[in-house]
Amino acid sequence: MKNNYKFLFTLLSLFGLLFVFSCKEEEQNRVLNYQKGVYLGQKDQDPLIDLKQQEINLRAQEIKQNKENADKKLELDVEKLNFEGEKLQQKDEMDKEKIQSQEDQAQLRAEVALKGQKRQKG
Repeated sequence: MKNNYKFLFTLLSLFGLLFVFSCKEEEQNRVLNYQKGVYLGQKDQDPLIDLKQQEINLRAQEIKQNKENADKKLELDVEKLNFEGEKLQQKDEMDKEKIQSQEDQAQLRAEVALKGQKRQKG
């Protein structure tokens, strides 16, 4: 008879352990004692928090987009300034060449005029 009680006790213990560990994870730690008119479960997140989070996310995207646009504009401005600088350098070189050419022409005219005066005198 003692063996029967041991067997019965072991069988009930195994059944109890099986019962305890067979709960699904989402069913564990749930409210089992209810009070009328009182919610005892986990509180839902405030919808205002969700809206504020969406607003923050949108603002972050907007800031990121504005930064990318500003970076692109800056790159274009730098390219434009470099191009304008190159144009000014080319214009400066052309102006120097033009001035040199005019000075050369003036020098030739002066030489021709001097030769003409020497011929008339001589």
